[in-house]
Amino acid sequence: MEGEDLKRKELAIISELLSFEEFARFYHDEWEHRNISIELKIDPSYQNFAMYSKDNNKPFIKIKEQPKTSDNAFLVAHEMCHAIRDFDGNAINFGAKRPSNYREEELFDMSSKLGSMVDDPLADSCLQKYGFDPARFYTNVLIPASVESLRAGGDQSHDWHIFKNALLYSQYALQWDSIKDSSEWDKLKEQYKIRRPKVTKIGEELYFISNENGYDDPEKQRQLFNKIFNKYTIRRDKIHCDKLSDILCIV
Repeated sequence: MEGEDLKRKELAIISELLSFEEFARFYHDEWEHRNISIELKIDPSYQNFAMYSKDNNKPFIKIKEQPKTSDNAFLVAHEMCHAIRDFDGNAINFGAKRPSNYREEELFDMSSKLGSMVDDPLADSCLQKYGFDPARFYTNVLIPASVESLRAGGDQSHDWHIFKNALLYSQYALQWDSIKDSSEWDKLKEQYKIRRPKVTKIGEELYFISNENGYDDPEKQRQLFNKIFNKYTIRRDKIHCDKLSDILCIV
């Protein structure tokens, strides 16, 4: 699909979102002047609402349905922030060490969780400058869904899943750092302590390391991820353990 066709498709998808002042200002100031040309596509089968990803190194933003609401505007703008970081050359990419004892989809998922831990808070900080209110969405949608998930089960037995959930915990903590009223996060944190103590312990460590090191530019992120890779070990089974540095690397 050529650039002009991509832009026409993009405008058709986001047309209703431009009626929200915060989205219109963000789109004009952050997106239009960069002349980013990537595909936005509607995919009703997608589980979440929006996602930025790549297919054969070709970037795209997948959206579950035609975006219309203020929550939709926030989520689409959030994914656009990820595309902007990539376009500007500020996104950190991970690769698998070979040979690998882990499936491709497991490695992709872990890599995504690592990147999101620091990039999602940066995206939210950017969006708040334009009048978006992440706390409203997280309070009304994300936190209730997270509480429901915590109630469904405690810590999982496998280190791989515990560490992935700890990355998500740290991401939430870093996101709420930029939000003035953290009372809802405090409530969720209590649920984590009760339901998933192992996740909470590692998540708090990751949160502390991230704040201590900083993560607002690519060099700080590289330093941070190398610290994490060298600190943590994944127990693969009763006999074998793998350092994260032997599983993933920065490319």
